[in-house]
Amino acid sequence: IPWWKSILIAVATIAGDYSGVMAYSKTSFASALVLCTTTIFWVVPIGYFVFGRKINLIQLFAIILGVSGGAMILISDGIKGNSWLGDVLALVSAICYSIGTTLQEYLVHNDTTHSYLFRFSASASPIAIICSAAIE
Repeated sequence: IPWWKSILIAVATIAGDYSGVMAYSKTSFASALVLCTTTIFWVVPIGYFVFGRKINLIQLFAIILGVSGGAMILISDGIKGNSWLGDVLALVSAICYSIGTTLQEYLVHNDTTHSYLFRFSASASPIAIICSAAIE
């Protein structure tokens, strides 16, 4: 498995962490918490495209219900001020986590767990150090 896939997972995970932290600082705790936990609703369609998994009717109904709840939060917070930006950052965090989670599963299924953990750690550590040095 090429290294760029592990680097992509590391970037998605770090982007999810960073956007999640920024979301908590820009909007209310409840809004950010609910929107960050919509990760599973994004994993299902990505898993459909990556693995070809079928979505049954109950899963589809749950996804529609969950995304509708997230949309209601976006509507209730409005588009003025930092609250809207925080809500969008929380959604970006959930989507980044779902991309990273699905690709992690793909790599673990196609290689060993030990190999994945080594490659992820070896690629995530330098990226995190560079980002921390640039931001701090």
